[in-house]
Amino acid sequence: MKNLLSRYISLSLALRYLNPLRTFFSIITLICLLGVSLGVMVLIVVLSVMGGLQKEIQGNLFAHSPHVQVCYRNDFGVREVIPDWVELSDKLRHVPGVQSTYALIEDYALVDVQGKQRPCFFRAIDTENAAQLEDLKHLIVSGNADLDMGEKAVISSIVAENMGLNVGDTVRVYTTRNFQEISHAYQQTELPLLAEKNAAELNDLKKWGKSLKAEQGREEASQASVDQAFATLNNLLAVPRRDTERSSLLDMIGLLNEGEALEGGKVAFPEGTGKEWEAVLAEFSAEQRNEADME
Repeated sequence: MKNLLSRYISLSLALRYLNPLRTFFSIITLICLLGVSLGVMVLIVVLSVMGGLQKEIQGNLFAHSPHVQVCYRNDFGVREVIPDWVELSDKLRHVPGVQSTYALIEDYALVDVQGKQRPCFFRAIDTENAAQLEDLKHLIVSGNADLDMGEKAVISSIVAENMGLNVGDTVRVYTTRNFQEISHAYQQTELPLLAEKNAAELNDLKKWGKSLKAEQGREEASQASVDQAFATLNNLLAVPRRDTERSSLLDMIGLLNEGEALEGGKVAFPEGTGKEWEAVLAEFSAEQRNEADME
C-alpha cells in the first residue's frame, strides 16, 4: 500500500487531508473541493450555453445571408446587374459542395412614410424561390410572407416601430437608382431645346418634307436632298440631346431608311411619308418638348 501511495503523490495527499481524524483540515478541504467543483460546473454550463447561443445566432444570420456572393463589376469596379442571372444560378447550383443558390438585389434606400423619412438597407428576393420564402415565414411577427408580384414588403420590427408602421400601411421606397434617374432627368432639362438652338436645321428638314412629290402611290425626292437630310440629322445627333429629342431624330432617320433608290437620281418613299415627317418635326416645338420633360 505504501509503495502504491509513494508512486501517486497526488492520491496520497488527497487521502491525507481527507482523513477523518483531521477534522479541521477535512472541512477546509471539502469546502475547497466543493468550490472548485462548483466553478468547473458553472464554467461548463456557461460555455455550453454560449456555444448553443452562438450556433443559433449564426443559423439565423446565415439563413438570410449568403455564405458566398457572386457579383459582376465593370472595368471601374462598380457593381452592375448580372444579365443572365437565372443561367448563372443554375450553374452555381451544380458546383460540388453548393447546397442552394438564389438571386437577390441589395441597395440603400430612403423610406418615406407620410413625409417622415429614414435611411435603411433593403433586399429584394426572388418570390418564385420557395426556399427563400419558407425561411422568411419563420421571422414574420405580423402579416404574412406571401409577397407574390404585388407591391408588398417585409419590414423589420425596428423600422416599423420607429416609423409607426402597421400591416397594410403604405411605404414609399427611394433607392439610389431612383436618385440617379432623377439626376439624369434634371440634367436633361438643362440641355438647350433643339427647336431653339437649331431652328435653322429644323427648318431645312421641314422644307425637305414639303419637297416630297406624290408619284403613282408613292412619294419621291432627289438623292442629293436625301443625303443632305441624312447629314443634317447625323450632325444633330452628334451633340448631347434630350432623350426625347434623340428618339425623334432616330425616328426621322428611320423614315429616310425606308427610301428605295430609283433611276435618274431619285428616291421613292412609301405614301404618307411626308405627313409622318411633319408629325415628327412638330414634336420638336418648345411647348410639346416641355410637356414631354414633365412626363
